[in-house]
Amino acid sequence: MNNVLKKLVQTGAAATVAMVAISGSSAMAATYKYKLLDHPERATKTHEYGLRVDAYSKYFSFENGGHAILTYNDETFEVSIKGQMRENAAGAGNFVSPGLWDVHYSISNVYDLGGGFFQSRTDKGSADGGSGGNGSGYIQYGDNAPLALGQKNAGSIYFELDDDGHRLADKTAIVGRGWVNPWFQGVQTTSTNDFLFTAELIPTPLPAAGWLLLAGFGGLGVMKRRRKKA
Repeated sequence: MNNVLKKLVQTGAAATVAMVAISGSSAMAATYKYKLLDHPERATKTHEYGLRVDAYSKYFSFENGGHAILTYNDETFEVSIKGQMRENAAGAGNFVSPGLWDVHYSISNVYDLGGGFFQSRTDKGSADGGSGGNGSGYIQYGDNAPLALGQKNAGSIYFELDDDGHRLADKTAIVGRGWVNPWFQGVQTTSTNDFLFTAELIPTPLPAAGWLLLAGFGGLGVMKRRRKKA
């Protein structure tokens, strides 16, 4: 049993697993889904937010009516963030829009860190070390025109999701963060704009084929013990 399968069994968790037999071995592809939650803003904690867009002077919350899901496929190396957010002002629970904003954002050619975690790096895909990267999408309020989001280079990493507890007391917490370049009045801005959120892995039942595989491992163990007794 490989390490990823062990992790799935130990956590009860969370991936839709496809098993493909190749030359007598098994290759496994998984789709991981995470519920997105807000992250404290540094030490000041003036806002609880998941997306900050300074170009529009706006903060957005994934909580208190908003909800969004991040999906990562470690076979296609693609990431998507889809759902809704509520506009947030300074102060806990101070929401300034009565309705919800839609968010659609995707990243291609990410680097697999294993176990459902990833990085979007300048040496992957079309990233060229400048602004742009492999990410694109938009946020939109009601029927208003969508606000386009590109991806911005932040050194060697554009976007990352990892269980390193970034800026949190719990250093095992899952945190996602990445820089974005919104398009404002037809021009891609260079202001400080970023996703910063915590994430919870969403448990997904193991498909029937996966249970059959686990049952097969169990059966082999029983047969081995019986042979020893004989």
